[in-house]
Amino acid sequence: MTLELYACGFNAHGQLTGASVDEPPVDLTRFQHVLTASSIRILYAAWSETLLDVDGSLVLRGFSAPGTDGVVVSCPVPAEKIHQAFGDHTGLLGAVTERGELLTFSSKDKNLRLDHHSSATSESLRIAHLARVGNNKICISFTTTPTEILEFPDLSNLLSYTSSRGSSSPPISHALPSPLNVLTSGATSFTALLTDGSIHTWGDPRHNHLGRTISPSLPSSKPGLVDALGGIPIKKIRSGGWLTAAMARSDDLYVWGGRPGDEHRIRSLPGGADDEPVALVDIDEGVDVVDVAMGEGHVLALGGDGRVWAVGQGVNGQLGNGTRGFVKDWVGVNVGLPAGRRVEALDAGPWTSFLLIRKDPS
Repeated sequence: MTLELYACGFNAHGQLTGASVDEPPVDLTRFQHVLTASSIRILYAAWSETLLDVDGSLVLRGFSAPGTDGVVVSCPVPAEKIHQAFGDHTGLLGAVTERGELLTFSSKDKNLRLDHHSSATSESLRIAHLARVGNNKICISFTTTPTEILEFPDLSNLLSYTSSRGSSSPPISHALPSPLNVLTSGATSFTALLTDGSIHTWGDPRHNHLGRTISPSLPSSKPGLVDALGGIPIKKIRSGGWLTAAMARSDDLYVWGGRPGDEHRIRSLPGGADDEPVALVDIDEGVDVVDVAMGEGHVLALGGDGRVWAVGQGVNGQLGNGTRGFVKDWVGVNVGLPAGRRVEALDAGPWTSFLLIRKDPS
């Protein structure tokens, strides 16, 4: 099996293509082939760096990893055992293994490595989910308590808590009505998809960021049900910036958030005070959506027919349509794939977009 990675958008640090001393990287306004391998996973896409699992090796491209092919990151576990990675605007901060072990990232003396945190041997502190918002807050759930989320002010508080085996000052605890399935984060809010298909949000309520009504009984500081979905079961969520997208099991796409005061606003977002807080997206009069990806101000959707659609901020070329600018309405993107290739999945960083392409056997 052969996979290819196509990318577009902000590339000033070589986070998409790698960087060459002789030829400084430039933004890509159309999707461009940047990698071929038997196995490719995007573990973390940040403003200046991209962490990839490429055929069992952890490869970092961008600011901390100069070179046309990036730099291999040392890790105490095989790359395929990394469940997720996380970071901030400066780049990679750490990762979580499939066993729930917390790893921290170091680039001292240009030696890029992930190392076990001191809590690695504690069964009660195995992490199932972790998400970090732009204001530094971090939420996690442990494998032993799937209906509880712990919220920390920042990464240092999480590290102190796990180092002390949970004996330091307790974080904020949030109870969930059913087990957690997926946890995502945007600029200042968290979104939880539960195993029953419901969505719960909390954090900064401005700009309809939470997609739900705020009241004394349903404060923004606690997880609250996004009841505007009317009980529709959701199978995937994506968050970025002030936007969140939810893909229903019926392949319908719902979105909320945005910043109403902005000059540029995606037309399919809820727009007025009388609107429902969540909007059903109509792409080209009824396209079934089989995947979705979210940047800080742009959204990608993959139609059931394999066509890619994009909307939102494209100033760095992240829409992949060959232009730099904001697009209010969904546009089809001409990826220009050679014969025998099809788009399998989407991903996005803050100002970047990725297509995972499967090459059919010849």
